[in-house]
Formats: sequence, structure tokens, C-alpha cells
Amino acid sequence: MQHRSDFDTLAAEYERYRTSYSDALFDAILAYAGPLRGRRALDVACGTGLSTRGLVARDVAVTGIDIAVNMLDVAKRSGLQGAAFYEAPAEALPFADESFALVTCGQAFHWFDGPRVLSEIARVLVPGGAHAQYWKHYDASDPFVKAADDLERSWSGQDPSAVWTASTASLREWWQGSGLVDRERCESETTLPFTIDSFVGYESSRETLRIALGERRPDYLAALRDVLERLAPSGSFTVKGKEYLYLGRRKRRA
Repeated sequence: MQHRSDFDTLAAEYERYRTSYSDALFDAILAYAGPLRGRRALDVACGTGLSTRGLVARDVAVTGIDIAVNMLDVAKRSGLQGAAFYEAPAEALPFADESFALVTCGQAFHWFDGPRVLSEIARVLVPGGAHAQYWKHYDASDPFVKAADDLERSWSGQDPSAVWTASTASLREWWQGSGLVDRERCESETTLPFTIDSFVGYESSRETLRIALGERRPDYLAALRDVLERLAPSGSFTVKGKEYLYLGRRKRRA
């Protein structure tokens, strides 16, 4: 599923409020990928570099690409050793065939023309090279999440999980036709610590919310803050979440 987006307007919110993924997720990706043998990894839709940091911390040299220039500026300012960042669309990767041993994409694939991007990823992967897509989502059963979802639903008239539900169905279809082999899907529970400020800040960074509410978004965020202050008088709380990891690899040569 594709959506019109303008992530450049959210760079400041991403830099301040978005957090990376679990150590276990990055460890699972690299265990699946195996030795990179001196080749770089490609981080597609790297944004401000959240995934890039997780890879660099594990001694992986990374090339990050994104179409959001403001996001890339944040990533470049991070000074990550061994990382390089370029403006480029996922549907037309500006790299030679068989350039990377690993291609990652965190929290972004639902914005793409999936079949085209998977074709490009397969092209730039070495034979046997690995591809990982992953997402981190709140658990809808968590009381704080339910309160936020109910409020968003009343303001927007839309189901907050609609994009993810539709994307999941598309992903199954795309992966089945991708030509990637040894496919795996992993799901794990996680706990996310928040303050009221960081939860509202995270919500302000959501592009789907910006699209759904437009100029009403600041008023919605103020209403969300009121709800959270009633639920968490201390100002701090934890939220149940899940990480979803999809893995596959380009077929090895016979």
C-alpha cells in the first residue's frame, strides 16, 4: 500500500522522539545474514539513522538512503563511523548489481511500491545476501494504547491500525512473489518506557496521523496529553509493544 507522504516536515520530531529497535532484533538480522565478508549493508529509508546506528554498533559499514533531505541531514550530523548517507528513492536504487550483502528497511516498507522495491533489493544483493524488513508497534490491548487509539478514532473517523492491517496483507503477497528464498517471519514482545511528553512527541512524529488530521493535529495532541495526564499522574508509564521482523535472501548461485 502506498500513501502520499512528506517526512521532511517531521524530521525534528523523529530526531527527538523516535527510538531504535531491540538488541535482539539486530542480533537476529546479523545471525541470519551471516558474515558480510567486508561488504557494506544498505539501509533503505534510513530516515534519521535509527536502524543505521544499530548496525554500526555491531561493526557493520552502512550506506543509508532516503528521499527526505531533512531526515538525511539529521543522520549525517550523527557522525556515525563507517556510515554514508545519500538521497535516493527505494524504487530506483543508484547502486550496481550485487553491491550489498545485507539490505535493511525499518518501519517504512508500507510507504513503497513493494514489488518494485523488492526487485531492486534483489538486484543489489549479492547471491545469498539477506534482506530484513521490520516494524515496532504498540500492542492495541495496552490501556494507554487503547486510550490513544480511541481518541484518534473519534477525531479522525479512521481505525488507527488500518494502514498496518492493509500493509500486512500486501506484504504477504509481495514476499511470495519476490523471488527471495529462506523466508522467515519473527514476532517478539517488548516493553517501551514513556513519559507523557515522549508519548505525545512520538504521536506527533506519525505521518499517518499528520495525513489524517491535518491542521487539527495540534489540538488532537493537546487532547491526548489531557487523557494521559489522567491515566498517568506520575508522568511516566510503560507500554506493551511488538517487533515484527521479515527475513529473506537472494537465491545463491547453483
